[in-house]
Amino acid sequence: VKKVGTEGGTGAGTRAGTRVGTGAAAGAAAGAETAMPKSEFIYSGYLGTERKRMAIINGIEYAEGENLDVKGYVLKSVSPTRVVIENRGTGATVDVPLLE
Repeated sequence: VKKVGTEGGTGAGTRAGTRVGTGAAAGAAAGAETAMPKSEFIYSGYLGTERKRMAIINGIEYAEGENLDVKGYVLKSVSPTRVVIENRGTGATVDVPLLE
């Protein structure tokens, strides 16, 4: 298992640490592609084996294809340097780089 940058985030290992932005600044930062700004998704760690890739997002471990605790979002793909998160309602995606 390869671990990269697993420190940081909130609520490490618990789903209670998820945060969702709702302010006007958060909406303005979202752009035309998604209703949630990528700054609200914090990609802080990568875990990979030959058969499975996982990401630590907002302090919680997720496997590719898993629904996030932020309702309506799914982890579409994982790489050591970035993740792609999809809004299931709109089909819009957010590309989130690894926090360094």
